[in-house]
Amino acid sequence: MFYFKGNNQNLQDHKKQFQAGIGDELSYAAGASREISIVFPSPFASAPMIQTTIIMTSSGGNLISAVKDVSANGFVARITNTGGNAYSGKLQWLAYVQ
Repeated sequence: MFYFKGNNQNLQDHKKQFQAGIGDELSYAAGASREISIVFPSPFASAPMIQTTIIMTSSGGNLISAVKDVSANGFVARITNTGGNAYSGKLQWLAYVQ
């Protein structure tokens, strides 16, 4: 749930400031990395802040994510398997401007 500052702001205005998504399930070999380009459904007025997390779809696992090349149109996420076995997961992301 999001909490907004101020009492007189329209929810429609806030919807323009937040976008979120979840990627397809992908498998990663032990020690492997992959870059995924994310394009926002609607461009932001400026480059947003990005938060990512990995939803694991395999038992256990050590997938981590990092973000780079953030623009008003999208970003690149780098997902790395730091474990010794193959694991699967989905990238979940939230983009927002203040």
